[in-house]
Amino acid sequence: MNHYRNLLALHGAVLLFGLAAVAGKYLNLPAVLLVAGRSGFAALALWGWLRFTRAGLGSGWHRDVLGCGLLLAIHWWTFFQSILLGSVATGLLGWASYPLFVAMLEPWCFGESRRAGDLWRAALVGAGIAVVATERTTQVSLMGLAWGVASGLSFAGLTLANRRLSTRLQPAQLAFWQNAGAALWMLPWLHIPASMGNGQWLGLMALGVGCTALAHSLFMFCLRQLPARLVSVTAALEVVYGVLLAAWLLHEWPSLQVLAGMALILVATVWATRRR
Repeated sequence: MNHYRNLLALHGAVLLFGLAAVAGKYLNLPAVLLVAGRSGFAALALWGWLRFTRAGLGSGWHRDVLGCGLLLAIHWWTFFQSILLGSVATGLLGWASYPLFVAMLEPWCFGESRRAGDLWRAALVGAGIAVVATERTTQVSLMGLAWGVASGLSFAGLTLANRRLSTRLQPAQLAFWQNAGAALWMLPWLHIPASMGNGQWLGLMALGVGCTALAHSLFMFCLRQLPARLVSVTAALEVVYGVLLAAWLLHEWPSLQVLAGMALILVATVWATRRR
């Protein structure tokens, strides 16, 4: 039952991450403002939760966690750049390259042996990206996809760093420090448009509290309970959830190639879950 609870928490976090992509596209704000608002409101929500539960902030204000905050800021900035240049599918499918990077880097970082099954599952995710990329021929779309791949690389580094740090801090503590760090890294480049309305502020708040604070805490809780390779491939479902939500809420309907790529990613996810 604990294993199924952990999987349910993981899928809930991934669904919220997919919704964040749709919200970023809908709000149509500069990428730096999206990152600063998302991480700032998330840090405030997590701070309130830690105060309410009297868990304390932990000893998180050190170089490692600030470095993870920088990785988180880079990940979100490149991701929002991708969806603003292209579409939600462009950003999400570029980001889905992240399991490929995890499969290559995790054994090297933790001195573990490589498993053929992990590489095959990561290759399926890569094949799903390649299927979709073949239909994106405009320069803007290719740039959006490139930003998405950069987002996947930075997120792979963040995931592996979180695996190490999660043994020293509780998930909510780690999420607080990293979101606070990401917000601080964005401050020098932050500019708030004078035309920004109340609805956009509320959207940023929802993005920070629901799609970030809650989702981030759930995700790092799962990293403490499940192997990073399983989490990374399951998190690729963010593509499926995000594209479906974009079709429903933004009317960005997926083509047959997008659906084929999503199917390959889904196969890799189910395979990894059943193997676990």
